[in-house]
Amino acid sequence: ALDNSRVGDSDSNGTIESAIGSFEGVARTLRIALEEKIGAKVAASDPIVPWLIRHAGHIITRCWVRPNGKTAYQMIKGRRSNVHLKEFGEAVYFRIPETKNLPGKFEPRWEEGVYVGFNIRTGEDLVSTDRGVFRVSTVRRRPIEERWSKELLDGIVGTPAVPVAGMAGRRMPAYAKKFDSDVRKPPEFVAQPEEEAPQTRTWAILKSDVTTHGPSPGCPGCRAIARGASYKNPHTKECRLRFEAILSQSEEGRARMERADERQAREILRHQGIDPHGGAPDDREGGGENGDDANEDPPMAPPSDAPATSGDADSGPISSRKRAASGEADDAARGDEQASGSASRATLPPPALPGVSMQQQARNKRNADTLRAQAAS
Repeated sequence: ALDNSRVGDSDSNGTIESAIGSFEGVARTLRIALEEKIGAKVAASDPIVPWLIRHAGHIITRCWVRPNGKTAYQMIKGRRSNVHLKEFGEAVYFRIPETKNLPGKFEPRWEEGVYVGFNIRTGEDLVSTDRGVFRVSTVRRRPIEERWSKELLDGIVGTPAVPVAGMAGRRMPAYAKKFDSDVRKPPEFVAQPEEEAPQTRTWAILKSDVTTHGPSPGCPGCRAIARGASYKNPHTKECRLRFEAILSQSEEGRARMERADERQAREILRHQGIDPHGGAPDDREGGGENGDDANEDPPMAPPSDAPATSGDADSGPISSRKRAASGEADDAARGDEQASGSASRATLPPPALPGVSMQQQARNKRNADTLRAQAAS
């Protein structure tokens, strides 16, 4: 049976009031984030606000994990949502759906719009254009400097009640080229600050450290650990310096701090687009520290599946281990004269291979020498 709250006492219906408070918090968060991106105030009368409220409700349904470990979407559908969310209100590219109004093959298949949410039933994204809000299946994000425009947000047409102006009903149609306008003025975008370096987790002060060495005076992090609190507080700078001196006195503590430093270095390299696990690039031009590599004989070429011909053997150096072995074996069978000619050809340096490391070239050279010795015997 349904329960109703007492007249004038809405606090008695605590579950509903808690849900309303959570919804309001999500809506405020979306609004603050949007204002920070576009550098302007979002008023309650702006056309983006109805979509913001709708999106806040869908975020709770899709992302809020309940005490049972599942979201409301999982409890309704029996599976997790596979929708890839974008930031609310950002400018995006979307692919025109394949409908009967699909433009010709000579026309562009991608258009520009503003991301205003998703359809929780179908998983389709919702984009706003100068004609209304439409359902699309494929959305691609734009460069960071072309994602946020107050002009695009102010030009949104349509509401959740009437998505497309001039069309009755709440149903959002799929985008079609017939909704596109002929003349479109390029919008002005708001420049975004550069991304900051990632805040990598440094070495942690464990509960065992505080228990063994005692808490630092006036440190909220040590105080929370000593109380056995379920939450965590940050440690003060003086506390970290104290424990750093303590941990550096033991081999285990130094190893912990070294692992944390290595993790931070890897994250910084990854943020700069450098593979932290990749080695130094090979010296492909020869010339090591003393320039000795430049004077070494270049290696044999890798094996080739092409059949060897007598013209190739007489006109140029041997290009593969396979051809070297077969050529010298045939020369040994033909006689001393042919073998001597093969030996003279084997002394010619094989061509250098661009794009092959010096280590691989050395291995190829050793393999070629082995094949020559086997053929000669």
